[in-house]
Amino acid sequence: DDRGENGTIQFMLSDEENLFDISADSGEISLRRRVGAFFTGRKLQVVVSDRGRPSLTSTCLVFIHLKGEHDGLQFTNKVYNTTVKENSRAGTFIANVEASDPADSR
Repeated sequence: DDRGENGTIQFMLSDEENLFDISADSGEISLRRRVGAFFTGRKLQVVVSDRGRPSLTSTCLVFIHLKGEHDGLQFTNKVYNTTVKENSRAGTFIANVEASDPADSR
């Protein structure tokens, strides 16, 4: 349990296409714009660093996959919150989000 500047972390995102954004304070990842029907997913690198001296940094990969056709889908929830334990193994499943096509309910 770090205190002071060592306990203050900030998040950065490596996204060459500028499709996603990350909140520097919370680590919340969001889309900057709509994705097309053929978007299947992306691999994002998240960099987390503290504000200690010297600053400590860690990275992780976040894989975002969309399966099937998704043009016009609506997510079940507007926000999905999850946490990742510091000692989680590589490949640990973090979250599942759901979306549905409103046209299918007609």
